[in-house]
Amino acid sequence: MKTSQAIRLVAGLVPLCGILLASAASAQVMFSQSDTVTRNVDANYCEAFVERGALVFGNGQHMSLRFYIKIHPERLDGPVNYVGFHGYKFDLQGVCKSPATFSNPACQNVGIWADYKSKPFVYESDDYHDIRLDVSDIDGDIFVYEGVFFVQTDVGTRYWVHPNNQRNNFLFSEEFLDGMVAAKSAFDLNDFDVSKIPPARSTSLGLNTRGCE
Repeated sequence: MKTSQAIRLVAGLVPLCGILLASAASAQVMFSQSDTVTRNVDANYCEAFVERGALVFGNGQHMSLRFYIKIHPERLDGPVNYVGFHGYKFDLQGVCKSPATFSNPACQNVGIWADYKSKPFVYESDDYHDIRLDVSDIDGDIFVYEGVFFVQTDVGTRYWVHPNNQRNNFLFSEEFLDGMVAAKSAFDLNDFDVSKIPPARSTSLGLNTRGCE
């Protein structure tokens, strides 16, 4: 058992289960194939990368991870169709197992691989996108993720953004949330501003190990 620094900041002492993802940390991503995905390419040349990442505390005990994806459209094989995170969502405290919780929005996509699509940071922008993942609901129930970011072009190519050249998945665990706090990448919603987030390449969070710019 461990108590996360991130949870203490927003809700006092909240006991958390140990992370169950250790064996999954080096697992390869499970691609979600569809008629619109015709080719999978690793973004090994900084075609897209995580430029910044933040943990944001909202109302009640709600927390979300926000990632800002920088894209070089000129390095892609077509215009950007959409950007997202393809990930598996874990319910650490088992709150989504009861039928009474099925209507809880926080329980959506628990236990499955799903695409979490971004929004352009600026309206219709094709080079900077904002992705948000809920990691705690208003009651303090904890959710963590494993997965990979991607950019999909209108010709059907998905460029996968891995944390390193070994093609591992990102692991947004309790330890990662603690790391966000230590890296001064955690903010209260009322004090949040993108310009305050340290660039990912300057932190030890593993979001931009290639140092892409």
